Amino acid sequence: MPFEDKLEQLEHFCLDLRETLEDRLLLVLADLEKQVPDLLQKFQRESADGAERAEKLKELEVRVEMFCRRMSTQEERLQSCAERAEKSVALPQLRSLCREELQKKLTEEDLLGTTALVRKQQDSLNEATRRCSFNCRGSWIGCTWPDFGRRF
Repeated sequence: MPFEDKLEQLEHFCLDLRETLEDRLLLVLADLEKQVPDLLQKFQRESADGAERAEKLKELEVRVEMFCRRMSTQEERLQSCAERAEKSVALPQLRSLCREELQKKLTEEDLLGTTALVRKQQDSLNEATRRCSFNCRGSWIGCTWPDFGRRF
């Protein structure tokens, strides 16, 4: 009968083990059942928050897309300005061009010849004034010459 005793011991051990497992499982299941409503509420809140965040994300995507379009437009304008600046005349070239144009105008107007002529005429007038003043010293002393604004 040792076999029957051993079998009985084994059955008893299995029953104890079963009770222990059931007790532990029942405790865990009871805890899980208590957590289910809280977890369900939390899931619903997170789901609603997720929907709101998805909407905000879409709005943000639209804003980013609009910003990218504006940036693209600004880049195109900047590129256009850069191209125009590259095509424009550089400052030294502009100075050289202005000097050439001024020289052409001065040559056309013969400014140097006109200046020399005016100086000759001024010298002649000064000489005539000096002679007249010298010749008419007695009668014109203290008079003002109307053309030149001098007092003799």
